[in-house]
Amino acid sequence: MFKKITIAGAMSTLLILGACGGANEEASTNNQGTQGTNQESSTNQETKKEEDSKQDDDGNTVLEKVGEIEESNGTTAELLALFDGEQPVFDGDFSVTINTVKIIKITEASEEAIQSIELNAMMDSGTLETPFTYLQTEYTVQNNTGKPIMWNEFEQTVVGKKQIDSLMTDFMVTAEEPSGTILSDTEYKGTQAIMIDNTDVDSIRYMAGTVYDDESYTELEKGKEVTVELER
Repeated sequence: MFKKITIAGAMSTLLILGACGGANEEASTNNQGTQGTNQESSTNQETKKEEDSKQDDDGNTVLEKVGEIEESNGTTAELLALFDGEQPVFDGDFSVTINTVKIIKITEASEEAIQSIELNAMMDSGTLETPFTYLQTEYTVQNNTGKPIMWNEFEQTVVGKKQIDSLMTDFMVTAEEPSGTILSDTEYKGTQAIMIDNTDVDSIRYMAGTVYDDESYTELEKGKEVTVELER
């Protein structure tokens, strides 16, 4: 199983970090009343924004509706298309399920994030410019086979008529994802992200890699192709 290094920062999990900028707490004696009113108004607006946004346990704002735009720490992202459901890939004691698929457009990004993507997506340094678009796939893997498993994730992805080597150009790895063997009686949530050019698509095709017994290298399940339909 081939994995790259984990990317830190705003691009690490395809969640856009929600900014929580506070109002200026310093006030002069003459303008204290006015500044207090402005601070209260700003706080109310921030509270309303947090209530309207879905956040995970770490406080990250999740893009979950087509057309949503989030901005934080120099990164601005828009959700262009979405699959939010359960698409089985492998069933049985070893199972893989696609949970969400997102096409995300980045109009602004930090230099650090761009350099990390170039490194992990096998791109030449200095070639990635905003705006750019990528495909994010989130999936769940369960190994209840009683043996260690080797599986190379989604090796190929077809976007429109373009076939992409997603195994080699995946630039996003979460801390949950194992760097090698998938041990027995374990479960993890993985993320795969690849750069794409064509955003005007209604479906995405995936070729999932073959499943092997990691000790005997016996083939347990052949690679499988699945398709998900997108909401736009």
